[in-house]
Amino acid sequence: MEEFGIGRPSTYSKTITTVLDRKYVEKEGKNLLITDLGKLVTNMLEENFNEIVDVSFTAGMESKLDDVEIGEKDWVRLLKDFYPGFHDKIKQADANIEKVKIEDVKTGEICPDCGGELVIKDGRNGKFIACSNYPECKYTRNIEVQAKGKCPLCGSGLLIKKTIKNHRTFYVCDKKGNDPECKFISWDIPVEGKKCETCGSYMVLHRFRGKMYPRCGNEDCPSRKTRKKSDSDSKD
Repeated sequence: MEEFGIGRPSTYSKTITTVLDRKYVEKEGKNLLITDLGKLVTNMLEENFNEIVDVSFTAGMESKLDDVEIGEKDWVRLLKDFYPGFHDKIKQADANIEKVKIEDVKTGEICPDCGGELVIKDGRNGKFIACSNYPECKYTRNIEVQAKGKCPLCGSGLLIKKTIKNHRTFYVCDKKGNDPECKFISWDIPVEGKKCETCGSYMVLHRFRGKMYPRCGNEDCPSRKTRKKSDSDSKD
């Protein structure tokens, strides 16, 4: 966006949040990957509003709006020049575009409650697995994504990444809920093969003020208390 002169640094975060909330892209690590819905919407816009969904148009419009802000252009005249053609395109698109329905992806699994097919659906907090017989059957469960490494608590279980509201993630051991159960759970992903020099517990990568740094996964470790005190002093 910066390379093409689109938006401002203050708007980049809001733009990314919007396309994530509308399911046009998904976040995978540090990358944003376009979804099937994002591809459909992009193709639809390019077919019906090809002159508008163009980086040169957006950059040019932002330049004109800057001129309005400093008093070199009349905003009423700018709207009058732009809107009639835009309104015509909207009417044409409304007549031509068919309602698009994205088919649910089948998992190949059977619902344990009613025997129906389980499918992957999109919800406010991301994708989840549900019964195809909804609303008669309300069975749902989260999609489990395997994270890198083994459980640092039991040493043998796999790490499972789970997502909750506001796209927040946490990690559990795949043996959680089994017999015997592993009780590992953490907001931070464990650092494989590293131990705390203070107490010998496992280390995690913790995000603080937009940066990642390693810290002990043991909340009672003296190094954690020292860190909290240091952060408190820096705020003073």
